[in-house]
Amino acid sequence: MDSLDLAIHQMAHVNLPQLAKTMGMNEQSLRNKVSPTNEIAKLSVQEWRSMMLITQDIQSLRVLAAEFDLQLVGAEVQSTSVFNALLNCSKEHGDVSQSIQLAFEDNFFSEREYCAVEKEIQEAKDALDVLLKSVQQQKGKRL
Repeated sequence: MDSLDLAIHQMAHVNLPQLAKTMGMNEQSLRNKVSPTNEIAKLSVQEWRSMMLITQDIQSLRVLAAEFDLQLVGAEVQSTSVFNALLNCSKEHGDVSQSIQLAFEDNFFSEREYCAVEKEIQEAKDALDVLLKSVQQQKGKRL
């Protein structure tokens, strides 16, 4: 089982029955295709794309890009108030710390734990992008 398989599995299991219904698939078929331990049934590229569009979860795409030493960069970052963006950054930073603490509790850093930490770090980076955009929009304005 690798990071990509785990990311796809986690994306699907947020609400697998509803996802299968939306995709027009049998629930058990989808469950088999997203199982990281199933070597026979695998998602097609079109099914993977559909899952990302439906769930709005692109962590598996980030994992794939990282395997090629690439990073995904969003086309447009939405801004919010600086205060809200700062609060969200603090929350995401705490999530990173918590995921690392949980991962290291047993003195073994598993693939599943790595995926969880990587996801939290990416969410923190995204939050920082929103904060930067929000701060940039205040430049030259009276506060």
